[in-house]
Amino acid sequence: MNWKAVWVYLLLVIATMLAALSLVSAVKSAHAAWGDEPMPPIVVMIVCKTVPDPVSTDEITVWNDKVTGHRSRDWAIEDGKMHCRRSQVQLYNHGNPDATLTPDACVRSAISMAMKWEQEHFSSDWMVKWVACPTPGMDLRSGRIVQWIIPDCGHRETTVCENDIVI
Repeated sequence: MNWKAVWVYLLLVIATMLAALSLVSAVKSAHAAWGDEPMPPIVVMIVCKTVPDPVSTDEITVWNDKVTGHRSRDWAIEDGKMHCRRSQVQLYNHGNPDATLTPDACVRSAISMAMKWEQEHFSSDWMVKWVACPTPGMDLRSGRIVQWIIPDCGHRETTVCENDIVI
């Protein structure tokens, strides 16, 4: 075993963790400095095409899927890429329209929307791959949020994505 390589690896892991912690603390301190740039009330939902899992076509698995609500499906891979759709969903706060969206509230809304979408589209060939909230673009010198970045489909080398469509 090459102990020098192990130590270098451990130092890289520790440095990465420290960098992540400093970024998290910078983001947390910047949340108090939103001021001019509040978080946009948007959730991005990525749904991707699926195919039935060939292993799970036996009667017991099909029955279990119906009873439990589970879907035994695999991601559809066409020409080495997944086929997905991206949609920005506007969030509304009916109780207090003037309230600013917090990151925690956005994440809770995103998960609820994904679950609701899955239930409404249970029999379709599409499943939610992930949901995301806007992320802060910060000025690291001042610690202020200068913009909010709306997530894109990501993974361009493995995903074909139709952007901004109704899903």
